[in-house]
Amino acid sequence: SAYAAPDKFNSIFKGATNILSLAETNKSLSFYEAMSTTERFPFFSATASIRGQGHYIDGGYFENSGILSMMNLRRYIDDSTGRKGDTLIILGNSKSNLIDYYITELQKDNNITIKIKGETDYGAILKGILDTDRLGNYLSDHQGVHSKNAKIINMPYYIRYDDFVDALGGEPQDSVDIDTIRKTINENNKWVAQAIDDYIRYHKPKFKRRDQVHSKWDFAYPTLSRYLSGPTVNYYKAMFECHEDLQK
Repeated sequence: SAYAAPDKFNSIFKGATNILSLAETNKSLSFYEAMSTTERFPFFSATASIRGQGHYIDGGYFENSGILSMMNLRRYIDDSTGRKGDTLIILGNSKSNLIDYYITELQKDNNITIKIKGETDYGAILKGILDTDRLGNYLSDHQGVHSKNAKIINMPYYIRYDDFVDALGGEPQDSVDIDTIRKTINENNKWVAQAIDDYIRYHKPKFKRRDQVHSKWDFAYPTLSRYLSGPTVNYYKAMFECHEDLQK
């Protein structure tokens, strides 16, 4: 959403194409057309064809977090203005971001041993192709470690034990590890449930219409970050309002 003059765009976002600047017609795409080019994921939708520019697919196929673009923009601002000392807040809104955080924390004290299940070559390749969070997780960790005043906040989700097993790539073998993982999951899920209960308790008296929050069934975590149903918006509000890091 940050505007850059056409002559500066290439110096900020190296290797990228500014699809809003169409030299052939000296015109810009409409907001709807530009947004449409970001909704083209391989296997599920056709590429976006822009006359005089080429074919485009969803940028999330290469880097799903947006952090790489942010890094380039911050570097340009720092180099051109000398401005330093900004605060970097990275919000991870994928369940995989949250699980990756928990696994990293658990691995500090425990070297979790897993039993790797057999997998076909095609299955392993497909899983690697569809894993769009790997680079984003690396960039989040990199920025969190090497940037001053950086903070990473992960969106809370309900987690299942199978989610952890899938993220680890195999079944934990040590009973202590299994108990620790299950304890972490239970504490996480208890926090999420409590956040929703607190939000309902605080806001319910303010609502007079029947279509507002009244029970836990009025909350649903997002299946996709762009899917904003009423229950999903309620979930976001409850998590942001009750998250201690965000309150600070």
